[in-house]
Amino acid sequence: MPVPAGTQPVRLEHRLRQNDLTTSIWNRTGRKVCFYNDTNHQRQLLSLDAGGSTANVGSAANDRISSFQPF
Repeated sequence: MPVPAGTQPVRLEHRLRQNDLTTSIWNRTGRKVCFYNDTNHQRQLLSLDAGGSTANVGSAANDRISSFQPF
């Protein structure tokens, strides 16, 4: 499935050096963002709507996020 322009996936270990080190998230974009366990955007852990945040992603996602993609 083609990815719409401006919604390219991001691998955290390459771009932000934050692979598996996430506890809190603030989505400062104008789009929904999905966060994944794997670097190849597999096994979605959670999503945040535009402007959403969470101080604690919870035990299922804590220190496990390896990639994300805006939609």
